[in-house]
Amino acid sequence: MASRVSHSRFDEEAFKGYRWMDNSVESRREGEASRCARLYTEIVANANKLYRSMHPDEEEGEDLEMGVFGTQYSQAVLMVGRVCCEADENLQPVPEPLNLNAHSLLLEPIFTGGPGASGRGKRLILNVQALDSYTVFPGCVVGVIGRTSPNSCGGELLAEAMVTGAGLQWSRKTSGEEPAISLEVAHADGAPIHVLSASGPFQSLKGKVMGGQRLDVITQYVSDIKPGVLILMGPYMDVDYMEATVAEEVETPMSFEDTFNKEILPRLMKLALTCRETRTHLVLLPSLNECCFPYPLPQPTLMALKAYEPWATLAKHLEPLRHVRLGGNPCSIRINDMMLYVSSTDPLRSFTAEILTKSPEGKTKVDLALEQFVSHRSLFPLSPSALPVDPNRLRAGGLRMPDETDIVVGSLGEAMRVVMLNYGGRRTILRELRGVHQVTIGAG
Repeated sequence: MASRVSHSRFDEEAFKGYRWMDNSVESRREGEASRCARLYTEIVANANKLYRSMHPDEEEGEDLEMGVFGTQYSQAVLMVGRVCCEADENLQPVPEPLNLNAHSLLLEPIFTGGPGASGRGKRLILNVQALDSYTVFPGCVVGVIGRTSPNSCGGELLAEAMVTGAGLQWSRKTSGEEPAISLEVAHADGAPIHVLSASGPFQSLKGKVMGGQRLDVITQYVSDIKPGVLILMGPYMDVDYMEATVAEEVETPMSFEDTFNKEILPRLMKLALTCRETRTHLVLLPSLNECCFPYPLPQPTLMALKAYEPWATLAKHLEPLRHVRLGGNPCSIRINDMMLYVSSTDPLRSFTAEILTKSPEGKTKVDLALEQFVSHRSLFPLSPSALPVDPNRLRAGGLRMPDETDIVVGSLGEAMRVVMLNYGGRRTILRELRGVHQVTIGAG
């Protein structure tokens, strides 16, 4: 029988209202349209700036005419839309990969209610053969400068130039939006703040399957290093590992809940108590691969299911530990005056396979993917997505990075490390191998 937990500090409105099953086609379309519309203004501004740089002799201050989808144009116009693939976004399951083809790209309008909206429902053939370079993917929001092909009745757009997303220049600005978690970390004047991130799964150690003993390693590390903040990302009990365990022949099989309470919970509590001794703030984030936690992106905190095991027992143990905070996935965390954006989900795994590029610079797909994350202000701009996404949360901007973001921390399966810092209006991304990664935030 499910356990019940009385009123606690984990009872917040932010944890409620997560519904995602049986979403209608309309709700998915509205969620996607909302994601695209948030980029519209910056795309139009950047496209007009690009056009003026291409035609310096033309009268200054004149913006391009906004084209209407399905209309024939002999002069250059600006079309803002979403790049589509031939697979229908309503097709379930979503084909993986979707495989964009440079000779059969489609562009559909984004429904902002502004210019071009009258072309709702119409798709154009996007001809990019004249472009020297481009990078697109399914769901990519672009501003295309061009004219329609003769005798196409407005059905084909010949691209002369194109801007992708809202651009790499993303100046830090105060939006007034509160982060999910705010931490005040005491430190001496001029001294840096040591932030440690670690990601699951925690059932393996040096290639061997063990009972959550990687948490013991992290606990000892925290005891030795004494960081100011530890961000611990799931999965704490990986569903893939548990499925493999269930398939094995064992005399007395254990349920997921019993396995968590026996193998993971004691180690989590030991880690939490060690963090209290070292005055380390501990932040726990869930994962898409979490056992007994069936939520899509963006995920709520682990306490969304605190009325049920094993989360009920975890809530009871964490309740008195004020240095422990719970976040969703992804999660914005403000540490003093520095804003971190953290996700336990690897955004690169499915994304790099979907990129279609013509890049004379010879950039790798990983580098191109990082640029697209910045220009689309999201780690998950791919649409249709191979990951489960709640369209209602997407419509509310649930997967958009806050404008105040300074550092992004992600749990990636790739064996590479990059730091995403917002200095000088240009961001890069902090990536980590599954395991432990350290960030030192300078005082100045």
